[in-house]
Amino acid sequence: MARTLLDPRDMRDEIARRKLNQLTGRPTTSVITTPITLTDADHIILVDDDAVGGAVTINLPLATNSTGNIYHIKKMGTTGVVTIDPSGSETIDGATTLDIVFQYDAPEVYCDGTGWVLI
Repeated sequence: MARTLLDPRDMRDEIARRKLNQLTGRPTTSVITTPITLTDADHIILVDDDAVGGAVTINLPLATNSTGNIYHIKKMGTTGVVTIDPSGSETIDGATTLDIVFQYDAPEVYCDGTGWVLI
């Protein structure tokens, strides 16, 4: 029986399509002011640091109220650093903040009910 191997580029495209299908129907938030505090209604966050004119701070909601939430945060511009800041003493993988420095970087953070982790 012959096996068909997929080109790795096709596999990436398929993974991207599946991911987008999972996100269908979820709102996209465009950030053009700073700071902004995310809510349960936010899922995909596009940060336009060029429109802001510099650094942007994204505040995450309290972890105890956000169990299971996933935020997809993408830096669209080149002007400033985007800082993701958990509430109070909460952390992201043990760090007090997460800085997105490079254009088009897009970390995803997941809330486990006590803090935030990168996925």
